[in-house]
Amino acid sequence: MLEVVMPYTCSGKTFTTPYHSDCHASLLYHLCALMSGARHTFKLAARAAALTGACVLMLGTACAQSQPLGDTFDTAYVKDYSHILTGRLYSSTKYNKMQLGGLKGTKALIFRPNSKYNFGVGASYHALTLNIGVGIPGLNKDQDIRGETRYFDAQANVYTKRWASNVFLQRFQGYYISSYTLPELGWVQETEFATRPDITQYNLGVSTVHIFNNDRFSYRAAFNQDAWQRKSQGSILGGGYLTYFHLQSDSSLVPVRLATLYDPDFNCGGVASWTSVPAQAMPTPWCSRSMFS
Repeated sequence: MLEVVMPYTCSGKTFTTPYHSDCHASLLYHLCALMSGARHTFKLAARAAALTGACVLMLGTACAQSQPLGDTFDTAYVKDYSHILTGRLYSSTKYNKMQLGGLKGTKALIFRPNSKYNFGVGASYHALTLNIGVGIPGLNKDQDIRGETRYFDAQANVYTKRWASNVFLQRFQGYYISSYTLPELGWVQETEFATRPDITQYNLGVSTVHIFNNDRFSYRAAFNQDAWQRKSQGSILGGGYLTYFHLQSDSSLVPVRLATLYDPDFNCGGVASWTSVPAQAMPTPWCSRSMFS
């Protein structure tokens, strides 16, 4: 018989012997609850990934069908190389910030993820672009200062002559508070900043813009590097974006010591919105900033 001895806590008591009979049922209950929560999280992630994939396929098909055959740039201004597979190497980091404004005279409560520096490879062919990045070894070793953030960031871009579209899915888990110190919050932690590993954010969205000066201006030249803008040109853009945002935590976002400094009626939940915006730059989730006030 193999006997595993491990410390565990039940009813305020810590045991280092094999499972105590009084706590056997309690431990089984918590184990089942943990497994159930993990399955639920996996199902949500799988559904979100499937939805993102479906959006990418529909977006690519729609954009491809919207461009007439033989519709080309004015070659005096743009040289098109999109028929050639274009590769790239890149480095990047993702920014994500949540800010909760307090009562008058109170500084904002700011949550930030411990962002990582990534190295990646990418490719573009015709209208579709795909980039894949991984963390750079040796540059992301500050978990003892700002805690650990786990994130998933999937993004697909479709750039045609007339349209520029984007579909993205982001999941960030684990934030640190940059605007208050541990003594100010009355917390005792091993990290230098106050951390909230329980906070998880989901962000799913799609955006698209129309390029009006599409004969003499290549929007995708700066993003895909598969076109040469021979002469300086610009364009007015018009489009919109749709975003779903969800934030969850195992307790209030506002620390107990700061509870009286922020609106007691503050609530956080999912948000869905549609905005039609004339713009000079395409809405993009490379820098996602969420603000609450």
